[in-house]
Amino acid sequence: MRHILLVFLLSLCGQMCATHIVGGEISYEDLGDGVYRVRLVVYRDCGPTNQNGTGFDNAASVGIFNSTGQLVDLMNIPLSFQNVDELPVVLENPCGTPPPSVCVEQAVYEQVVNLGESVTGFTLSYQRCCRNPSIVNLTSPDDAGATFTTEIPGTLQTTAPNSSPVWNSLPPVALCAGFDFFFDHSATDLDGDSLAYALCSPLFGGTPNEPAPNPPNGPPYTPVNWAPGYSATNPIDGAPSFSIDPVTGYLTGMPTAAGQYAIGICVEEWRDGSLLSTSNRDFQMNVTICDPNITSLVANQTGSQLCIGETLEFQQFSINATFFLWDFGVEGVDSDTSNLANPTFTFPEPGIYEVVLIANPGWPCADSSASIYEVFAPVNPVLEVLDVDCSSGTPLFTFGTEDAYPEANFNWEFGALSSVDLSDLESPSGIAFPTVNDVDAALTIVSNGCVGNGVLEWVPPPPPMAAIAPQEDFCSGFSLSFVNASEASDAYMWDFGVPRQF
Repeated sequence: MRHILLVFLLSLCGQMCATHIVGGEISYEDLGDGVYRVRLVVYRDCGPTNQNGTGFDNAASVGIFNSTGQLVDLMNIPLSFQNVDELPVVLENPCGTPPPSVCVEQAVYEQVVNLGESVTGFTLSYQRCCRNPSIVNLTSPDDAGATFTTEIPGTLQTTAPNSSPVWNSLPPVALCAGFDFFFDHSATDLDGDSLAYALCSPLFGGTPNEPAPNPPNGPPYTPVNWAPGYSATNPIDGAPSFSIDPVTGYLTGMPTAAGQYAIGICVEEWRDGSLLSTSNRDFQMNVTICDPNITSLVANQTGSQLCIGETLEFQQFSINATFFLWDFGVEGVDSDTSNLANPTFTFPEPGIYEVVLIANPGWPCADSSASIYEVFAPVNPVLEVLDVDCSSGTPLFTFGTEDAYPEANFNWEFGALSSVDLSDLESPSGIAFPTVNDVDAALTIVSNGCVGNGVLEWVPPPPPMAAIAPQEDFCSGFSLSFVNASEASDAYMWDFGVPRQF
């Protein structure tokens, strides 16, 4: 009865306490003379789907098997919790924001072992159960464990030292449904061997009754049971489907349905045309519904940017954008663009322009915004007296500005002493004042919405004084030269006093 109860409790604990394995990988470095540094990486779910908070094992049992699958050595590698880290949830595609519930930790088990040489080589394996029951592409995923394995070639394959390939990047923790996915899943080989990549099946290993077999079972290993519609080469719902470049290791696809998916990546190591080893990485990919997190927001034109000329500074307040494309709306040209976050641009002429900002151009989640900018020169009228007409005896004044303001609205004010109080003409004329010291004018101009004010700064000229220089040449006949010594005058009429002949 006690034996039956113990089996039941082990089974229950296996199912309730061990559904946390997300994936892993195993590699080794050849230190020479049959000595190897073995490195096992295990990934676990640290989010809410790991309902019982199952942690990492205090030690990992790595089996070393010969070519016939027999155990020849066993490594029980203790875990230093300094080697436990939470993986950053970084999306390769910056278009989405994953939910905060996604959490994956990694533990690194590492130890040096002296295996000596083998003619046929060794297989290194680690097994652990169980996977999350929420995995959608496997049948009974909570009953399925995982095997992480790699091969050490024997002297029949190569007599030179050999280290296994090592993955260059941490596996992607989260993907966004409906967003393009792209990930460099390549590895590096210390020996410079050629590497080939393929989607492959994750492997069974461990059971709910024996979640951490010690020692692990030897090869060959059984692929997991795929749910209908899924396979090693089609592990995730996608359009386009997921694929990996066999040469570069570049993994691409677009997931179409949220869920947790088991996926396997294998890397083959080739030397001189011969296959030396195959290593697998088994990992759970979390496809989530992500909100697009890139928002373009070009700043609207401010009052300080109105009526200041053709050169303007632009700002944007986009959210989560990393690069930009501005189009300043100049028709007929392609050079009115900028890739700066906050550019300065000089328009070719005054006018009204639609300025467009694209945040993260080229991405499927690129966002754009636009704003209307009015580009006009400032209005700073300088008033002047254009003409004074004294032909009627009363000086009549004509007013204007130094610069022309076509299609502008004018509002002249001449004060209570003038013959005309107000005028909306560009150059009003015939304005009389009691005296030249009373001449006064103020002007408001509205041009393209730009407002400018000016006040006449006019000093009356001194009154004209007619004068003839004294005669200095006498007794020289009837032809004389006269020197005009008049002041403050620009027009003259001479009368030489010759008696009229009637």
